[in-house]
Amino acid sequence: PVDPGDRPLGSGWSLQGQGEALADRDRYGPMEGDPELLEAIRRDLGEQRGIDLDGTALLATAGSNMAFQAIAQAILDPGDAVLLPVPWYFNHWMAVQLAGGEPVAVEAGWIPDPERLEAAITPRTRAIVTISPANPSGVVMPAEVLVAINRLCARRGLFHISDEAYSPFVQAGPPHASPGRLSGSGAHTVTLHSLSKLYGMAGWRLGHASVPRQLLGALARVQDTLLICPPRLLQPAAVASLEAGPAWYAPRIASLG
Repeated sequence: PVDPGDRPLGSGWSLQGQGEALADRDRYGPMEGDPELLEAIRRDLGEQRGIDLDGTALLATAGSNMAFQAIAQAILDPGDAVLLPVPWYFNHWMAVQLAGGEPVAVEAGWIPDPERLEAAITPRTRAIVTISPANPSGVVMPAEVLVAINRLCARRGLFHISDEAYSPFVQAGPPHASPGRLSGSGAHTVTLHSLSKLYGMAGWRLGHASVPRQLLGALARVQDTLLICPPRLLQPAAVASLEAGPAWYAPRIASLG
């Protein structure tokens, strides 16, 4: 068997020489993630991706699917609705149902038409979900469409949940655009990111979300009940991966073309 101490992660991080740093990793940690991980996430979102973090809080979770589930539980009462443009991601559909909500499939086009989404809003609607690049279609949504949907959510008092797990994998055409970059978007925008695809950490189960600060109390209750804290032994690997950043993943993504 391979000695875990000889297996590099991200930018060359390994368990060798980490004994002191990992000494307390068998204990509970902060609900939202250790400070070192949250700072690495903040740098990645703010400096690398340009996300507007004013009025937001950061939450590390056991994968971005868990982040979506926690958001659904935090914002939905039984019977509340979430709009999912067709084709939707099956885990989003199930997460809304598990939270007691009603997932609403909206035939708004492969690139969702904001007017068709607005026509589907009812008094029970709480959020609109976008995925770009989309899962399962692979469609990359134009920046102006995401801006329009984000502003629609702000105008109608809804949350815009932007799933960006595949955002760095755009290899042709316009680059990925995040609605979380809009000034003032932090008050109503949830931005989801995953370490699974980008850093080869699928089985490690770490992801994160930038969320409106007013949701953090409800999210803390969900996370403390289900997880207590993100897996602490794995958080240093996530920090090292985020610090390696595009210099590590960009050539690997390019090799997929």
